[in-house]
Amino acid sequence: MNAKVQSLKAFLAGAGRVALVEVAGTKGSTPRETGAFML
Repeated sequence: MNAKVQSLKAFLAGAGRVALVEVAGTKGSTPRETGAFML
């Protein structure tokens, strides 16, 4: 298992509640590209 997967598992184990968000579309200046995922 790589370091990113291990870090994600550790984060999720201690976070309690999380939301997974996918950027479906953008308009104007945005901090993320279409198709990006955020926790």
